[in-house]
Amino acid sequence: MFYEEVLKMYGYDQGTISTDDKLIHYASYLIIQRYESVTGDKPNGVFFNKIMSLLNKRLDYFKLSHYWYRYGDQVCRSNMPANLEWTNVELNETKVDWGYDIPDFFKGLEGHPMETEIESLVKKYHDDFETLIDDVYSYAPYDFQRKFLELRKLFYGANNAYNWDMESYKELSKPIFRNTYDSFPVHDFKEIEKEYELVKTFIDAKLDSENWRFKILEKISTDFWFLFCYYLRHDPKARENIPPKVLHYWQEKLPINANRHRKSIADIIIKSIEKDPSLLEYEAINEFYRWRKDDKKETERIIDEFVDNYTSDSHA
Repeated sequence: MFYEEVLKMYGYDQGTISTDDKLIHYASYLIIQRYESVTGDKPNGVFFNKIMSLLNKRLDYFKLSHYWYRYGDQVCRSNMPANLEWTNVELNETKVDWGYDIPDFFKGLEGHPMETEIESLVKKYHDDFETLIDDVYSYAPYDFQRKFLELRKLFYGANNAYNWDMESYKELSKPIFRNTYDSFPVHDFKEIEKEYELVKTFIDAKLDSENWRFKILEKISTDFWFLFCYYLRHDPKARENIPPKVLHYWQEKLPINANRHRKSIADIIIKSIEKDPSLLEYEAINEFYRWRKDDKKETERIIDEFVDNYTSDSHA
């Protein structure tokens, strides 16, 4: 009965929980229970999110609150069952658990057709996360997302390989970089068109040069991807059933989050220009270079002014 008390704390009781919410609760419980029965462990966040995504895709009656973000389709946690426990076990891994007893209202859901679907999905994907991720990305709203997934696999390979030929790896990566950025949906993301042109120009220039570092392109691509994802989750094509309060929170934080990555992208380029001033010949790069230089000067001026005022006040 403890779970029912938790639900009441969040404004629910058995009489007010909709059928859609009950199915989300039951599916969450079953994914964790079935995965644990097969593997002896709790599912991680990647597995849980992707199985929920596939359920939502396959079952017309499944009404999930979800959105596309940095690592694919994921649930909106604030709209998920109150008892789901998300525990960070490592820097980049989260485990998902069912924290309380089984709710009474589950008794009316035993034998639901959804159980067979969950059994099948867990059996198919419990030991094949790469295929699971690929299958979910197959219906991502933009081809750029699928292309960037392949680019991210390239990053992972470069960071985890041993005794490999870096020059050959760089040659292998060139068409993947180009195909990824050629697929960017610029007409749907006019807000970051300048940043896209900047990053694409920079990457093309580096790929055309004789000496370029793979790590630099990985860093600037990752920053641009994170910037893109802040705008992606606002896109109606990339979200469903997100509460207005969550959308408002995203919108409120968007300028700060986006500007952080704009500055990071510009800083990467400034460091590259110190080694290769010829990059300033590109208009898109030159424009951002000057913007970031002016921005840094203004930041330094504000800090100096603050220090001067603080020093003056302390001696008054």
